[in-house]
Amino acid sequence: MNGLLLKNHNQYYSFFRETFNKISTLSTEYNWLISGIECYPVKAEYQKLFSSRYVWISGERLLEILQDEDIQWIWGVFSGFEKNVTLQQILVSKVPFADGNKSFWQLQLKIEHPLATIEIAAWDSSCSLFISSNDATIREFSKLYPLAIDLEQYNQKANKVLTKESGRTDIR
Repeated sequence: MNGLLLKNHNQYYSFFRETFNKISTLSTEYNWLISGIECYPVKAEYQKLFSSRYVWISGERLLEILQDEDIQWIWGVFSGFEKNVTLQQILVSKVPFADGNKSFWQLQLKIEHPLATIEIAAWDSSCSLFISSNDATIREFSKLYPLAIDLEQYNQKANKVLTKESGRTDIR
């Protein structure tokens, strides 16, 4: 599993129009479960849509929305699923969330939803996380955001600091 942390790109970390525009496979190869949503779209149609506990949406429709309005996401997890995975299959497992979720900061990276192949998380609008089981997708993110840092290495360094400060060796 590979991941990137975007927190040094520019002042906007959780606007995803550019991401979906430049990495075309995100809209063509995946359907998306967006959950744990906090965002403030201008258009009433999108306010209503994203006020739900979760949104199940095709990649093509998500791209249309983002092209129409570049929404800033405060919190949220975009879980990408291959087109053959159904919402019924997805809802058997817990719906992903970002706010308060410590799993993004663990030493071993994992996608929160077991059927997803990619996750993009908006973290308090202060950073974005990209986690994928597909190395090519991570390389595309890395090219698009050259200042993004390896999330696993970031977590290892943060864990060493916590371990050193606490005197414990088992912090996860």
